[in-house]
Amino acid sequence: MLNHARADTTELYIKGPQTRRIQGETIARLQELMLGWIVGPKADAQDQAQRDSIALANDATVPFSHDCLNPATGTAPGSAAGRICRHFGGCLRCPGLVIPIDAEHMARVLQAKEELDRARERIDPRRFELLHAPSLRILTDDILPDFPQSLHAEAERRMSALPTLPGLE
Repeated sequence: MLNHARADTTELYIKGPQTRRIQGETIARLQELMLGWIVGPKADAQDQAQRDSIALANDATVPFSHDCLNPATGTAPGSAAGRICRHFGGCLRCPGLVIPIDAEHMARVLQAKEELDRARERIDPRRFELLHAPSLRILTDDILPDFPQSLHAEAERRMSALPTLPGLE
């Protein structure tokens, strides 16, 4: 399609540093658009400062198969009493978070922790710290210690049967 005589000439264009730069810029632009969709339009300097520090990282995580005691209390940032929480099913910091203490749920938590550990090796360290490290710390320091040691072996066996989590970024 590009009228190159050899495939390796085309490969230079699609695998070169310029292409990687454009891909990185495109991904960053799309992620900024996604954050704008979640946080909402810029209203004032305080809102922009919040976006700049990516405070959303403290609230937005992926679902880990847990339930909320009351998703209509309006306790989460940006939520209103009487309306379903905008973080419902995904906020590891939610005061209404309930994770049953059983092998299946522990397997899901362990799987999520492993995916976050793998992502830490692939993602730019600054981005990881801003977007994913809070979730990893909560899983490691707050949630996993609540599971009894006797569930670990069964949970690790169950992990192989779980659907694969999507890769982060």
